[in-house]
Amino acid sequence: MVCNKDGKGKRSNQSDYIGAPYNFIPIAENTYEYDKKQRPNHNDMKPDLLSGYLSYTIEAKTPIMIDGGKKDKDGAGIGEFYKDVNGHYAIPGSSIRGLVRNNAQILSFSDISEDIDDYALMYRDVTTKSKNPRYEEILGKNLSNVYAGYIVKEENQYKIYSNKLGQRKKNYYSISERYIIEDYQNCNKKGKKSKFSYLFSPEFKPIMQYDEKAEFEEVIKKRRKTCCVKDENMFNGRDGGRYKPYYEKISYRINHGKIVGIEKTGILENEGYILSTGAMREKKAIFIIPDIDWKKQVMKLSKEEIQSFQRDFEKRKTQIKNNPFFNLPIKEGKEKPVFYVQYKKRNYFGFTPHLRVFYDKTIKDGIKPREASLDYCRAMFGTTSKDESYQSRLSFQDAPIVKEKTDKLVKKLLASPKPTSCLNYIENVNQDNPFPPTYNNDFQLRGIKQYWLHEQADPGIQENIKNDKMITKMYPLQAGSIFQGKIRFHNLRPDELGLLIWSVELNPRSQQNIGKAKAYGYGRVAIQVDKLEMFNYETAYDLEQLVLNPMKKIEKEPYIKAFKEEMKQFLGRDLEAMPNIQDFFLMKEIIPKKEKIRYMTLNEYQVQKKPLPKIKEMKEQLLSGCISYTI
Repeated sequence: MVCNKDGKGKRSNQSDYIGAPYNFIPIAENTYEYDKKQRPNHNDMKPDLLSGYLSYTIEAKTPIMIDGGKKDKDGAGIGEFYKDVNGHYAIPGSSIRGLVRNNAQILSFSDISEDIDDYALMYRDVTTKSKNPRYEEILGKNLSNVYAGYIVKEENQYKIYSNKLGQRKKNYYSISERYIIEDYQNCNKKGKKSKFSYLFSPEFKPIMQYDEKAEFEEVIKKRRKTCCVKDENMFNGRDGGRYKPYYEKISYRINHGKIVGIEKTGILENEGYILSTGAMREKKAIFIIPDIDWKKQVMKLSKEEIQSFQRDFEKRKTQIKNNPFFNLPIKEGKEKPVFYVQYKKRNYFGFTPHLRVFYDKTIKDGIKPREASLDYCRAMFGTTSKDESYQSRLSFQDAPIVKEKTDKLVKKLLASPKPTSCLNYIENVNQDNPFPPTYNNDFQLRGIKQYWLHEQADPGIQENIKNDKMITKMYPLQAGSIFQGKIRFHNLRPDELGLLIWSVELNPRSQQNIGKAKAYGYGRVAIQVDKLEMFNYETAYDLEQLVLNPMKKIEKEPYIKAFKEEMKQFLGRDLEAMPNIQDFFLMKEIIPKKEKIRYMTLNEYQVQKKPLPKIKEMKEQLLSGCISYTI
């Protein structure tokens, strides 16, 4: 334990807190160039090539959860720990492979570009005074560039058709839900039928955001007048409330460009859809979109545009509560109302007029092009490209449990990586640029994401989560659970075997993270290589004697040394003197206090103006505060 002189540690102003349970190892400027001529063939039999296996032990220092992937009848995960073919709890070989390969990439200065999906992220800016002029430029002032139409899947391709009003400005209608409710209430008082009665009838299946008896009041919020419901219980859009975004086929009547009546289909003069987006406590508007014009196809969406939209949806599943309203239509030939913009040869679309738009640049634009054609990881773990396919020389077996400690149910709202958080994930190429980085400008990725070690896992059930679909159920195994596994290797060079060993266990004091909920302290483990055995060709093929076990035990240190020496030749200095490697081991050897590596609250995130501190910037603070060292 290391503390300040007063033993209390430095206290921080929580309102100024900028942090996260993760940070980034800087991407190496130069990639190690693996000599392709020195890469062994799988069928080589040379005395200097090493084949055999290493066995290792994993001890859980905090509760650990590796999801077995089983789901209930509703498609929700049941949270059961992974089991091998024998029905025993185990850590799957694929999880071990991922952990070891990630370590090897960092330690060997390998290229990470193959592991990064190259697509354009999306964002929305709905502030009163837009912080991003480009957003207003695309959507137009007061959304003047936004049209309403219909997205249709035809012959496995997505197309957008216009509605009956064509491409005129504001080719859709909006109406306040407050206006609808107050008209309904006033008509009831007078014994009349409201022109919006259908929306409150059993025939209309969706639930309105506000209850039909809701009363409204004008209040001042942040120096501006706004409308709120008087009784919170009358707001169906609150967390756990009945309201869900919807769209339904209806008929409607207009007078001087305004909606004056809504009915079921076939009643009024005009046909179309009513659409209501995510819940809003103030100024909730409902949109009426005229019927589709099948003769006016506006655009064909490219494969890249659809993929980017779907990736964006996957990233926001928790935030939007996995609501099917935000899905693209699946059934061929079935229309779904949509909003869209065509701007500088790019198509933007979504299910609210305040569209999420693509950044100008893709994620890989933030990576400096690599010069190496081959590196350690692609040579050892295998690679598939347009030019060649090379099979891995490593085989990772499941690591079954040998000492079991079960745990109770845990329910957590698990945050997922959000690269759209520009201040945390990217930085300006020009470090003197005073403006915050975005994917529209010249930027670079912060590095390879790693989670901080936690002293303890955040226990218990989050009772404040009202929507059960947003939570992740887990039955983790307790701290003290022990697993044992093997990695088989074939035709490795001595330096490659050294990289493998070091990537498995790291340094003697190192600990690592594996499995789910790493951000909350789950899955902190210590990994130790127990045995290293090599196939002895000379003994195995000795025709003068029968050998039942052609394996011989070898020491690991000479091989780790061989790898470090190879990297020293490449770098011109000791590998462990490199800043990125020092940052890596700092994250594997210290346990910061919980309050230093928590997620920011929503309020803190919304007012964040400074980037997430780099590891080297945090080092002094971490080492001067009260922290633990791994043992």
